[in-house]
Amino acid sequence: MWLPSSGTATLTQSDIAVNSGHLPRLTLLVSLEVSPRTSFITDISQNTVAIDHATRKRIRSHAATGRNAGKSLVRASRKSECAPPISSAANLSRIPDMVWNAYELERNRQAIPEIERQVGDGLCFPVKLGPGSRHLAKKGIHHPYCNAVVAFFLKTFIDSHEKPVFSFMNGPRHAPELSNCLDFPGGFTGSIWIQYMFWDEAYFHCAVATSIMAINTLATNQEITTEVLRHLSHTFRLINERLAGADTVSDETIAAVVGMAQYERQQGNFDRGLIHVGGLQRMTELRGGISRLVEHKSSLAQKIFRVDLDYSLQLGSKPLFSLEDAEACSAALGHDRNIWRRRGQSNFSDFDPGLSALLIKDLQVLFDDMRGLSRLLNNSSARNGPKVDGYALHDLLIQLGYHLLSISPLINSGLTKQLDVIVHLGLAAFLVTFLRGLDRRITGNPLLYKLIRSIAHQHNVEDQESQEALLWALLVGESSIFTEHDDIWLVPKLKSASQALDLRTWGDVAQILAKFPWVDDMHSMASKGVWNKLSPSLGSQVSQVANGNDYEACKNV
Repeated sequence: MWLPSSGTATLTQSDIAVNSGHLPRLTLLVSLEVSPRTSFITDISQNTVAIDHATRKRIRSHAATGRNAGKSLVRASRKSECAPPISSAANLSRIPDMVWNAYELERNRQAIPEIERQVGDGLCFPVKLGPGSRHLAKKGIHHPYCNAVVAFFLKTFIDSHEKPVFSFMNGPRHAPELSNCLDFPGGFTGSIWIQYMFWDEAYFHCAVATSIMAINTLATNQEITTEVLRHLSHTFRLINERLAGADTVSDETIAAVVGMAQYERQQGNFDRGLIHVGGLQRMTELRGGISRLVEHKSSLAQKIFRVDLDYSLQLGSKPLFSLEDAEACSAALGHDRNIWRRRGQSNFSDFDPGLSALLIKDLQVLFDDMRGLSRLLNNSSARNGPKVDGYALHDLLIQLGYHLLSISPLINSGLTKQLDVIVHLGLAAFLVTFLRGLDRRITGNPLLYKLIRSIAHQHNVEDQESQEALLWALLVGESSIFTEHDDIWLVPKLKSASQALDLRTWGDVAQILAKFPWVDDMHSMASKGVWNKLSPSLGSQVSQVANGNDYEACKNV
C-alpha cells in the first residue's frame, strides 16, 4: 500500500466484516498520521524495499524507540472489534444464524464476538430493560404452548425458575373450556406478536405494559403502575416520532397501534381505545385500503379486524370495516366459511327448522351457521367427531361477528320483530363467550347486559318461539355477561319463562336449548347453577343427565 509522504489517510477494510445474510457488515476505519518515517516503514512492511530479514528486524526495533520508549504496547481487544452492533432489535428468525456466525468467528478468527446480555445470558431485546421489566421478561418461558423457536432459545439462556411475558404473549387465547375439542396444528408457533417484540421497540414496550397489567389484574402496587406508565410513555413517544416522519404506516407502526388498542381493551377503556382503532383505519387507508394490507400481511390485517370487532361489540357501533373485507382476509389465510357450513349442516337432519324459518333471511343464515358450529364443538368434546382447528375457529368467529353487526349494530337496531331482536342479542352474547380477552377471561359488556336485561323486563313476550328464545338468551347471558348479583332479577325471569313453557326439569330445558346455538362445555355449568336456584320453586329437583352431556342426551329429541 502506498501512502503520501504526509497528511491523514483513511483505510476502509470492509472485507474483515462478518459477511452473513443477517448480520450487518462491520466497517473498520483506521486513521494514520503519515510522516516520512512512517511512509518508509510502511514501504518496508509491504516488501517494496529489497532488504534482508535481519536488517528489517533491526529497523523495526529502532522504530519502537523515541516517544514510545519504555512504554508497553496496548493492543485493542479483538473481541470488541468483532462485536456486532446491537442497537436494533434482533430478528427472532435470525437467531440461529447469529449462533452459527458466532461459531464461525471463533473457528476462523480465534475470537468470540461479544453480544450484549440483556435477558438472562444470551437474548437481545430492542431496548435495555429496567430491573422490573427485566425480571418480568425473564418470566414465563416454560408454558406448554410456548412457541417452539422462542422456547428453545429462552430455555437455553434463561433460568428455569420463573414464568410470564413470553408465555403470556405467545400462549393460547381460546376459552379454557374448549381445550378438549380444539386442535392447533403445529402448536402455538409463529406468533407475529412474539416476532414484533424482537423486531420493534414500540411494540415491545406496549407488550410488556399489557402483560404486566394482565398478569397483575388486581394489583395496586405503585411500582407496577410506575413500570407500566414508563413503558407506555416510551410507546407513545416512539409512535409519535414515526407518525411525524416517514415511517407512518409501516407494519411495525400498525402493530404497535394494534397493541395500544389491545391494552386499552384489556383495561376496559374502550372510549379511549377507540382513538387507536380510528387511527388504524386511517393508517390502512394510507396503505391503499385494508384489502391491500390483506394481500401484503393477512395475519396483521386479521388482528385489526379482531380489534375492530371487539370495540364494535362493546360500543354498539357499526364496524369500521366490512364483512366482505373480513371474508377476503379469511380467504387469504386459507380459511373457508363454506367448509364450516357444510360440516355443520351435514348434521342438521335432526334440527327443527321451525324457529329458524321465522327469522329474517340474513339472521336465519347466521343462526344456522352458529348452530352448526355448536354441533361441531359438542361432537368434538364428546369425541363423536374430529377436533376443530383452533386457528380456523378464531377466524370464523371474526366473520360471524362481522355478519352479526352487518345485520344490525347493537345500538339503533333496525330490527323490528321481537323474535329477531331477541335472537340477535342472544347471538351477540353467544359470541362474547368465545371472544376472550388476552387473559382468556370474558370481557364485561355493559351495553349488551343492558339490552338483554331490558328486553327481559318487557312483559309482552308474544309467542312460544319468543319465550324459548328469551330463555336461551338469558341462560347464554348467565354464562357470559351476568354475575351472581343479577340473580335477584334473573331467577324470577327464568322462572316466569319456564312456567310459560311448562318446563319442570333441566332435561326439559336442555330440549329447548338444543334448538339454539349452545356449547355444553362453555354454557351448561353456569346455567345449571342458576337453574338450581329456581327449580325448588317449580316443584321439582333438577334432573341431571347421567353423563353430564345435555347436548348428547337431547340432540335427537
